[in-house]
Order: sequence, then structure tokens, then C-alpha cells
Amino acid sequence: MAIAICEFCGGLVLMHSTMCPHCGQRGEAVPTRRKVSRFGARQGMPLVVRRLIVCSIAGAGAIGCLAFANWVRPASRQSLEEAVSECDAIRDTEEEFPGELSACEAKLVKLHAVLGDAKPM
Repeated sequence: MAIAICEFCGGLVLMHSTMCPHCGQRGEAVPTRRKVSRFGARQGMPLVVRRLIVCSIAGAGAIGCLAFANWVRPASRQSLEEAVSECDAIRDTEEEFPGELSACEAKLVKLHAVLGDAKPM
């Protein structure tokens, strides 16, 4: 039978007991390898801190998922309409530099491929 010393009152306590019979303080019910153990409250992080850590990890994961979803999202229809109007404006006026219209049409073809449209405008 192993005996521990209560940290609060200094009385002798059985190793497997959960409370000191002298002062009534709760202690650890797990035996340690030391012959005389510290009997009393565990020295650890408070519950509020542990919950804050778990919530911050979960929040960071949610933010990471939203950022990834925003990053892999395909181009919007609005950018396609802007590219069509830009190419039409280049066709109506003359090109400022050689190959401007072909670069605009290549951009338009890429947008159609990304959005999955069958026929480019």
C-alpha cells in the first residue's frame, strides 16, 4: 500500500484515494513512480485556455478552407463580358499596337475554356 503526502495540509493519504481525509481537497487518483507523491490539484492549463486554443485552430481551418475555395473558383461571367466588350472596342477602333486584337481574342478563348462555354463569341 503506497502512501502520499497531501500538498494542502501535509497529512498522509492513500495513493489511490481521490480526496484527503484530513482537509477534503481533491487529488490525483493515479499512482506515480515516486515513493512520495504530490497530492493535490493538477498543474495544467485552465479549461478556458484549452477551449480558446481549440476554437482558434478550428477558426483558422475554416478561414483556410474559405481562402482555398476562393482561390480555385473559376473566372466569373462578368470578366467574360468585360473581355467581349474590350475586343469589340478594339475591332471598332484601330489597334494601338500590332497584335492587340489577337491577344484580346486569345484571352477571350481562355475565358470561354475556363467557364465551359462551347462556342466563343
